[in-house]
Amino acid sequence: MRRRSGAWLFLAMALGMMVAGCGAGVVSSAPTVSGVAAAGAPLSGTVYLKDSSNPAHELSAPAAADGSFSFNVSGLTPPFLLKAAGNANGSDYAYYSFAAAAGVANVNPLSHLAVAEANSSDDLASLYAAPDPARMQSIRSALDNVVGSLRTVFRPTLVRFGADGVNFITDGYAANHKGLDLMLDLIAISVSNGEVTVTDRTTDTTKQTPLSAFLTDTVDMIPTAQTMIAGSLLVLPLAPSVVVNGTMDFSAIVVGTADQRVNWHVVEPDGGSITSAGGYTPANIGTYHIEATSVSDPTKSVTIAVVVTRLLCPRADEEFGKLQAED
Repeated sequence: MRRRSGAWLFLAMALGMMVAGCGAGVVSSAPTVSGVAAAGAPLSGTVYLKDSSNPAHELSAPAAADGSFSFNVSGLTPPFLLKAAGNANGSDYAYYSFAAAAGVANVNPLSHLAVAEANSSDDLASLYAAPDPARMQSIRSALDNVVGSLRTVFRPTLVRFGADGVNFITDGYAANHKGLDLMLDLIAISVSNGEVTVTDRTTDTTKQTPLSAFLTDTVDMIPTAQTMIAGSLLVLPLAPSVVVNGTMDFSAIVVGTADQRVNWHVVEPDGGSITSAGGYTPANIGTYHIEATSVSDPTKSVTIAVVVTRLLCPRADEEFGKLQAED
């Protein structure tokens, strides 16, 4: 009886090992397309994906607080076209990206530009509405070369941010206000009506180039190299000027930290007022100073001078001058 019990025990153990072995052979992770949707700041909104079936299958998912998203693409046909629609820094955006297969596919202004170039058209809304399988394959074939060309075009600027070797679609990406993400904080890139517009937010300098000629261009923005030290603050615009009693919106970037909160303060008692969101309204003509202090590290602050000029209307300027003299 003991021998039989021992035999049964051995048989049970063997069966258990066989079942475990079978299980190990069939367990596999599902293929995914994942990434981060950001315009510098994470995009708060929804990310969509369409495959190359005819008709195309579509998936959607909300972007997480850090802009991250992930799609299970089991049973779908690659390549995939992605769209992210939402808000970042108070502005609405719709950006597109592309994935040749399962893997990483970030959605940002550079990915949008790459898809427009590979598509030979910036009408990406129409492409997404009806992604023809032949067109999808054409974009897939062209995209690697386009991404390489764009990295060459932007190389002078990418070098300034230590992002020269980064693939802005397929490499790991974090909306952490440093490296490539800091570059997208400070540089706006848009494509519309066959024109690529690149704006240096620090100087309000804009450059426009036809989409058809952009891949042979060179973009060297941020002409004054800045030291990008984690925790330091940048206040935009860098050289602000506003008319008296007008309003100017300031924004602050806390480099290399997720906590972007700052406290705003007008240094001079007669310098006007500023809201918690950075909306400054001066009361007098002259030069005044705005101070931004990091909430997470109050030892980090920056002060910027604002030139407050006279009113644009001469008659109104004259009347305002009389009022100031009476005061």
